[in-house]
Amino acid sequence: MNSVLDQLARTGLLPTDVAGEILAGKLPPTSEVTLHLVIAAMDAHAMTDGDPKSSWTERRISRQNLGLTFLLAIAIGGGSDKSQLA
Repeated sequence: MNSVLDQLARTGLLPTDVAGEILAGKLPPTSEVTLHLVIAAMDAHAMTDGDPKSSWTERRISRQNLGLTFLLAIAIGGGSDKSQLA
């Protein structure tokens, strides 16, 4: 897991403070990393969907990736725990 987070910190998908913590060896909570990845996926989808030059296929793939990101966030977060919904 540390190796995966180390590689993720070097991608530019995470804010510099979170990436710096990971590279320094201090692992942030999984929920924080997940939140930043969902935000990055939403940004990428908005850019693709808003680009008039993007093809229908690119938009469809972008929407599928966004849906997959949310499903993975739910799976990582533990599903529909009632304490999380309150």
